Amino acid sequence: AVRLLLAVAKIKGSAVEKHTRLDLLRTGTLTLPGKLGDLPAAELVRLALAVQPAAGEQGEAPTAETVQLMEAVGKEVVKRLSDLPPPHLMLLTQGLAPLGGKNSVLRDICGFWSEALRPDRSLSDEVSRRRMEVEKGQSLKADQVVKLLTSVTPILKDLDRDTSRSFLSSLGSKLVSLVSNLGDAQKKLLKDQVQAGEGVGLWDDHSKLLRAFDGRRSSRSRSRRRRGRSSSSRDRGRRRRSPSMKRRQSSSRQDRRKKRAASSSSSSSRGGGGGGGRKR
Repeated sequence: AVRLLLAVAKIKGSAVEKHTRLDLLRTGTLTLPGKLGDLPAAELVRLALAVQPAAGEQGEAPTAETVQLMEAVGKEVVKRLSDLPPPHLMLLTQGLAPLGGKNSVLRDICGFWSEALRPDRSLSDEVSRRRMEVEKGQSLKADQVVKLLTSVTPILKDLDRDTSRSFLSSLGSKLVSLVSNLGDAQKKLLKDQVQAGEGVGLWDDHSKLLRAFDGRRSSRSRSRRRRGRSSSSRDRGRRRRSPSMKRRQSSSRQDRRKKRAASSSSSSSRGGGGGGGRKR
């Protein structure tokens, strides 16, 4: 059933009639919930993404069947939050986002992200320790953190205040720590959000992100200036040393010539005295 949903979701246009999609969703709603616990994480992701296109096509509200199936997937995700690799959970968050910020499933998922992304989270319990071990090899990259943000941006204002603030605080701090890995397009997206007062722009401390952008540029500028000053200093040093070196080299040559002349004179004097003695 999962593969059939995926296949239908990939077909564009009117090749599959709307009523056919709805019939498939109804069948999935009846048959899949009891089997979700047996699906591996990758299949759960595929299912969430397969259902997503039907969650509000052409501006329409999601059908009851779509919401029911997505909520079933979401509840299974919540059960596995501590075991799902972050990249899989990011895709699941993206797939389930159409449920909206008022849905308890999305609030639970965003609440978990608040803990998973927080840099100073406690490792006092076994779940946190297991999570840290998983994240060592599968933590979100900079572009994935931005994708997570864009997926959740439409629902942030519908989350309860505590969940929204906590989520944005953790995600914003994560972005600051990854600022050197962000591309120009991603930085522009984040700056646009700050200016529009949406997404990361709703973070109370969004100025930290802007300072991180400016600090990165300032650091590169300072580095270039230091390299320029260092190069100029070396050039000046060479120019200052050059005349002195020439004088020392000239003086050294003169000393060597004087020593050779003195040695030659001494040898001639000794030779002449010896010859006169033998004649007498």
